[in-house]
Amino acid sequence: MAGQSLPDGISSKNLEAAKGLRKIASAPVWVLGAILLIALSGVLGGGKAEIMTASAPRADLTVKIPTTMRSGMFFEMQIDADVRSDISDLVIALPPGLWHEMTINTMIPAPEKESHEDGAFRFSYGPFRAGDKLSVKVDGQLNPALTVGTRGHVRLLDGDTPITALPVTIRVFP
Repeated sequence: MAGQSLPDGISSKNLEAAKGLRKIASAPVWVLGAILLIALSGVLGGGKAEIMTASAPRADLTVKIPTTMRSGMFFEMQIDADVRSDISDLVIALPPGLWHEMTINTMIPAPEKESHEDGAFRFSYGPFRAGDKLSVKVDGQLNPALTVGTRGHVRLLDGDTPITALPVTIRVFP
C-alpha cells in the first residue's frame, strides 16, 4: 500500500486478513450464542408445563403448570378432577401463598361459589357424580415483585372433607 493515502483512523493493519479467533467470530458473538442457547433450552423458564397427579379412592387430582418461570411471564394452569364416587360439593382449595404476587386473569369455568376459609381460597363447583370430570383452566401473570418462587398445596375437597392434595413449587427467575 505504499504511496496510497488512507483515511484518518485507518492503518495498513486494518487491511490485513483476520487471524485466530477474530477470523471465526469474536468473543461477544460466542457469548450471545451461549445466552440464546440457554434461553431456547427452557432452563430459565418458558419450558414445558409439568403434570402432577395425586390419586385417592374418591377422585384423582391432576395439576399442569410450568414449574420454572420468569418474572412478568404469562402462564396457564390446568386443574383436573376425575371423580370416582359421588361428591356433594367439589371444592378446589389453594393457599394464598401459592398465588402471592400473581395476577389471576381468568378461571374457566367459574365456580358456583368463591370464598376464603381455613387459610385458603376455596372454589366450589357443586355436586359431582361418579364418573364426572372437572377441568379448570386458570390464566395468570407473575408480578415483577415475585422473586425466587412460591409453593403450596392444591387441595381437592368434598365440602370441608379433604379428598387429596398436590404440592406445587414454582421457581421464578428475573
